[in-house]
Amino acid sequence: MAKQGLKVLKVVPFASQIPPNDRIMYPLYAKCVEMKIAVTINVGICAPLYASGTAQNPLALDDICLDFPDLVVIGAHMGHPWETLLIRLMEKYENLYLMTSAYGPKYIIPEMIEFINGRGSHKVMFSADWPLGGFDRFIEQAVNLPLKEESMRQFLRENALRVFNWDWTFKE
Repeated sequence: MAKQGLKVLKVVPFASQIPPNDRIMYPLYAKCVEMKIAVTINVGICAPLYASGTAQNPLALDDICLDFPDLVVIGAHMGHPWETLLIRLMEKYENLYLMTSAYGPKYIIPEMIEFINGRGSHKVMFSADWPLGGFDRFIEQAVNLPLKEESMRQFLRENALRVFNWDWTFKE
């Protein structure tokens, strides 16, 4: 499948009510490791009227990262209200990342901004969750974050290229 362009497996726990660390998910993670593709896992309280507190608790990522140290795991949707837990988990695990998808950058907490501007500059990436999220509105919010120039470049572009192993060069 990777030869046809598959780059990521998207896991949305609130939709199935299966926590991402449930062992039923492990064959999928093993296949992702084998195929060298990333997995995004929605974390945090979701906006739709679904139960998400148990199924999308980012503490589940601890088990997954321990059991699959070679798996590239990306927490999607910022994990609100557990952002400080996610910072600690990203410090703990080399292959754990976070992206803003469906979460307005203007709501990023100061501790996460500090993390992005410092030791976590390579860990957090912008995503607008297009076509569901308003790309123009989210990018405007993102470029107005109080990020250092290098941190902003990593956040808006470089981290995604590296984490998803994309070869993106501009062609004229």
